[in-house]
Amino acid sequence: MSARQPLEFVDTNVLLYYYDLSAGTKRQRAKELLERLWQSRLGCLSIQVLQEFYVNATRKLANPIGYKVACQVVHDFSLWRVHSPLPVTTQAQIEWAACWLVMMSGHRVDSSYATDCDP
Repeated sequence: MSARQPLEFVDTNVLLYYYDLSAGTKRQRAKELLERLWQSRLGCLSIQVLQEFYVNATRKLANPIGYKVACQVVHDFSLWRVHSPLPVTTQAQIEWAACWLVMMSGHRVDSSYATDCDP
């Protein structure tokens, strides 16, 4: 009987470094870590990490990624074990975040892709 390997928690910064083209060696290390965790299926994160990633990747990176790309990244990482302190789905949280961005920032989110709320 082999011992089960522990899951490895990934913080928001790791995801952001991967998508930040100006992050240099931090980007390379994030790439190596995420590739290893995808292959081993030992990565985990939280709903908070996904929310923080979405907001920061679309608004605060030197070269922000598009809303559709950010939604796809969140969708992909939601296949990992995701800790959510609330009884809601990852998709519901992202829809809430997209609606919040529309209301608070004035930026238009592509509603047909991310949510059913009106921009």
